[in-house]
Amino acid sequence: MAVIHESDILQIKKDDENNALVIKFSGFAQKDKAGSFVSIYQDAVSKVTPSTINLIIDSTELKTFHQEILPVLTKSYELYMSSGFKKVIMVNPKDIAAKMQLARVARSAQFNGVFVDSIDEAYSLSEQ
Repeated sequence: MAVIHESDILQIKKDDENNALVIKFSGFAQKDKAGSFVSIYQDAVSKVTPSTINLIIDSTELKTFHQEILPVLTKSYELYMSSGFKKVIMVNPKDIAAKMQLARVARSAQFNGVFVDSIDEAYSLSEQ
């Protein structure tokens, strides 16, 4: 796997073996860092051909969000859907409150990707 970006709350890597761009979030989303995500994401997407691979967003370790982060999350979901990936697969957070927040954001952003409960399940869907 080739790491494209790495910081304390975010890792983006190209996983050739599983034919996916994998974004892994962890910890608490902060407004100042969330704002820079869009440009980091766009840079990562420019290094792949979205129509030939899947996008896996691993939110397993993500914690609950402050209200001011929610508009950024909505924009992110819209961005995922408009990028042209074969499939967009979201791994639910272990934290129940964060999982409920992501589900609400997904509905408001009309997210039509797939939610799964583990990274292994995401990779399994990615192979189909």
